[in-house]
This record gives sequence, structure tokens and C-alpha cells, in this order.
Amino acid sequence: MTPTRYLSVKEVGSILKIDIKTVYKFIYAGEIPGHFKLGSMHFIDEEEFRNGLKSLATQSKKTVSRFSKSFANDKHGLLK
Repeated sequence: MTPTRYLSVKEVGSILKIDIKTVYKFIYAGEIPGHFKLGSMHFIDEEEFRNGLKSLATQSKKTVSRFSKSFANDKHGLLK
């Protein structure tokens, strides 16, 4: 049995090729698979993260949940 490896926010940013600030935005939106917080430190279970990304990649291509929330609140049709 191999020990569980936990990724840092910086490592997740590197994997996804995005800025650390963007990773935190996804974390607070609840969109990083395998994420948990212990005190003030963020941990991402590597296996859960990678499996979650694979699952997202194979789902139907409707819309990303973060953006669909924005469109749902678009009362004036400005975000289309």
C-alpha cells in the first residue's frame, strides 16, 4: 500500500498551469477535487484530484459550474 500524497496549492497551480490565486478561487468555490483544510493549511489528495479531473474531462460538455452560476444570476442578459 502506497502512502497518500498531498499536493500543495503551488503544485496544483503548476499541474493546471494557472496562477496560485486562481487555484484559491477554485478552492473557495469548492471545485478542487480532494481538497481539505487543516487549520489554515490547504491539502489536496493527489489521487482524488487526478481522478476528479479525469471525471470532469469525461462528463458531457455543458458548462463549467462556476460560470453557469454567473449566467443564472444574469438578470439583464449582459453575460451572454
